[in-house]
Amino acid sequence: MVPEGWTETRLGEIVIHRKGYAFDSKDYDQAGRRIIRISDTTRDGIGNERVVCVPHEVAKDLETYALDTGDVLLSTVGSRPHLLDSMVGKVVRVPEGVKGALLNQNLVRLDPISRDINREHLFAVLKDKRFIYYISTLVRGNANQVSITLAELFQYKFSLPPLPEQKKIAEILGTWDRAIEVAEKQLKNAEAQKRALMQHLLAGTHRLKGFEDSEWKTVKLGDVCEFLDGMRKPIKAADRATMQGQNPYYGATGIIDWVDAFIFDEPLLLLGEDGENILSRNLPHVFRIEGKSWVNNHAHVLRPKSEVSHAFVCEFLESLDYRKYNSGSAQPKLNKKVCESIPVLLPCFEEQKAIGAILEISDQQVHNCKAKLNHLRTEKRALMQQLLTGKKRVKVEEAA
Repeated sequence: MVPEGWTETRLGEIVIHRKGYAFDSKDYDQAGRRIIRISDTTRDGIGNERVVCVPHEVAKDLETYALDTGDVLLSTVGSRPHLLDSMVGKVVRVPEGVKGALLNQNLVRLDPISRDINREHLFAVLKDKRFIYYISTLVRGNANQVSITLAELFQYKFSLPPLPEQKKIAEILGTWDRAIEVAEKQLKNAEAQKRALMQHLLAGTHRLKGFEDSEWKTVKLGDVCEFLDGMRKPIKAADRATMQGQNPYYGATGIIDWVDAFIFDEPLLLLGEDGENILSRNLPHVFRIEGKSWVNNHAHVLRPKSEVSHAFVCEFLESLDYRKYNSGSAQPKLNKKVCESIPVLLPCFEEQKAIGAILEISDQQVHNCKAKLNHLRTEKRALMQQLLTGKKRVKVEEAA
């Protein structure tokens, strides 16, 4: 039912679009005019990690593809919508620092053509989970890449409040956006601080007080950890559905279910064996487990030997770049033999414990920042559901 005073409309009735230009990758350079590709977009914005430009002589006749601050961009290819970072139909806004960049192919800019909707409200509509669900009904393609057509996309129907109410809704959601932005910066700072600590402490370039004279030695991971891979095994999904237990069921990425059976009942380390993220620096697929648990055949199970700190080995494994250890092809993989041969720079047991304790404190700070950010995002999504459906109405004369 359409809320009182609202109208039902289709996306194609209120926006026009501009497709990105098909740049030739042979023209890519580190200097010149920046271009914005799908790979530059993140879940909530545009990153600056792998900036690509084209020479000014290439860009001089392409001003119609130039972006402005606040422009709304949508991707027309990507993964299925459950993978929010790479999904087809992902929507982002252009930040101020990207103004003037040129739009690449497979991205489109959406501009309101009707005075009945403003750009901030349009963005909120396209970030709503109902729009994401709608996209999931349109996607076509294989498991790795899917696409959508704009003709189908523009058939999306939604209820539109009067313009003054839109602006008030945008003000309220903007307050949450700013809080989320602050939380994101806090998380980045906490992660950067931890990376710096890991770099110095795990390499021995910064020694803790009292351990300056003790020597470190290089050993193999298989020398300090026993691999219990022979004990891990999968449980059929149908069997898991009937268990409904209290014991965590681990895979390559962490807990994937809860079951009433268990294989292990002791402190252990898990290292993800396969999956796309093994080729990324953004792990970790390394985690500690305690108590009763079941592990399937997609994660290595490690038991650190005596006089080896669980915390130290866990932090060391988390610090590695696993791309050089990949033994797969289409499906990245870390086999047991390769893992056992990974070199480990090892201090004495007491220094291991001290380093592990410091990094665990840093871990907790990162965890707290993530929890705060996730809480804000969850609360905002819940509020969006109320405001964008008219279940919760705002009074235009009220302050945000």
